[in-house]
Amino acid sequence: MNLIFSFMLSYAGVIFVFYMLFNFMSNGFLGTFIRIKMSRGGLTLVEVIGVTNTYYRAGKFDGVVLRYKSANKKKKRMVIPEGVLPSEIIFRRLGQPSVTVNEELNCWLTRDFNGVVGFDAEQFDNICTRLATLPEIQVDKKEVAILIIGILSLLILIFVAYKTNSLAPLIESIKSTIGGTIN
Repeated sequence: MNLIFSFMLSYAGVIFVFYMLFNFMSNGFLGTFIRIKMSRGGLTLVEVIGVTNTYYRAGKFDGVVLRYKSANKKKKRMVIPEGVLPSEIIFRRLGQPSVTVNEELNCWLTRDFNGVVGFDAEQFDNICTRLATLPEIQVDKKEVAILIIGILSLLILIFVAYKTNSLAPLIESIKSTIGGTIN
């Protein structure tokens, strides 16, 4: 029985070494591709062309927004600009949806490596980060109660003024019928 376990461990070791070697030689493509393949369409293969190298990441589309992590583990967001068809940017690579992004220019790349621009990805990412970390507005219940009482008293004051103005002609007509004896 020990002989079977030793063969299984040796074969697993050889497979693991070949997996790590191929993953290293393909700049992380194999591990990312397996992760995307296992998501069954939930993730997209993002090929990021950097200044010095090309690497692969798993990204996710939320509508027209692509979210992925860069090589330094920083979260990035990119939006498909208006007027650009998603079919110009998203294509299939080895049966999986794939996009190509230029990290230096912050733009999408089409199949023929033309850049598609139309927005500033860094500014958009900063705005989304600021909105996500926006502090909650602290509402004091006492201030809300004072505000509601103030609005209600203003409405009552307006109602009383309206009724007083509408009663003035009625009082004048009563005065004239009685003979002016009411002061």
